[in-house]
Amino acid sequence: MHIVAEARKDGIINASAHSTHTSFTNDGNVVTFSPEGDNSKLAMCVELIDKKEKLENFFLKHKDLLQSKIVIYKEVEFWDLD
Repeated sequence: MHIVAEARKDGIINASAHSTHTSFTNDGNVVTFSPEGDNSKLAMCVELIDKKEKLENFFLKHKDLLQSKIVIYKEVEFWDLD
């Protein structure tokens, strides 16, 4: 996935792409995974993990790629073992 590769280039701590098994979007049609069918309409979830400032900078840098996408930010704790 292009966005995962871009996250790696920009030094994001972690980036993962997850395909859904069943989803629906704005058109309202429910789509379910089929091993022999077209799964291109299933929702794709991308998770990026890093500090808020770094994620904001990534979002602004790639705003054309992320335009019209749903973006959810959730603060997480970073635990240092030092």
